[in-house]
Amino acid sequence: SYTNTRRETGRIYKISYGKPPRRSFDFAKMTTLQLVELQKHPNDWFVRHARRRLQERAAAGEEMSDAHEELKALYMEDANVPRRLRAIWALHATDGLSDEFLTRQLDDASENIRAWSVRLLCEDGQPPRAALERFAHLAASDDSPLVRRYLASALQRLEPRQRWPVVEALAKRGEDVNDQNIPFLIWYGAEPLVHDDIERFAALAVHARLPIVRRHVARRIAALTKFEPGLNELTLLLNDSNESPVQLDVLTGMSQGFAGRRSVPMPSRWRPTYQKLQKRGSDEVRRHARE
Repeated sequence: SYTNTRRETGRIYKISYGKPPRRSFDFAKMTTLQLVELQKHPNDWFVRHARRRLQERAAAGEEMSDAHEELKALYMEDANVPRRLRAIWALHATDGLSDEFLTRQLDDASENIRAWSVRLLCEDGQPPRAALERFAHLAASDDSPLVRRYLASALQRLEPRQRWPVVEALAKRGEDVNDQNIPFLIWYGAEPLVHDDIERFAALAVHARLPIVRRHVARRIAALTKFEPGLNELTLLLNDSNESPVQLDVLTGMSQGFAGRRSVPMPSRWRPTYQKLQKRGSDEVRRHARE
């Protein structure tokens, strides 16, 4: 008989039919090429343990050139995307990838390959210039929300100056407005840029097609201790905008940034902006402008 001593966990540890044969695998005794061959195994348990063993051997200084050749052949010749990903993960774990190779994969037909190439290129926070140029292109034109999410996630691994083209391109992708993650990821990557170029940062509040980004940019500028340069730029851009949703998001963000302050000196460029909003703005825009 068998007594379940872990009933409180509610877990099922194993389900089997009849008496399946026992198989014994000793990964430590396998050759490197046998471990590479296991990257094709249908059971991912074997794939992961073989990849770990390959990584351990590479870290110990073992010669991996033959394994790298086999893994690259698997990556290039196999049409199955999961197996191609296994190959590229094993190459990465064994230091078998170059930045040049990964940069070329940014043009791959598979969105998963493109996304993982973005992630691996940014792993050390130092992607090459060619990759950064491709990131900006993908941010502006890639049809895959998966790729755009990986680009947005990678922003915080880049230097502030390197982020601008990607942030600006991603913020203009209005198709991501209802995505649960992408707008916030873009904002997390963009927020530190307020200290890099305040005018360019303020422009995000007007040119972005994502309301979350617009509101947060305006709020961040209004919350600055020395907010006048940024707020003047923001009110100038607001005056140039004729889009009611943009005006409303910027005004809402400004109100949130001013919350808790007893008084705020009027920006020098506020008066003409206010007059325009009162004449041409929607009822809600006029109300927020008065506030």
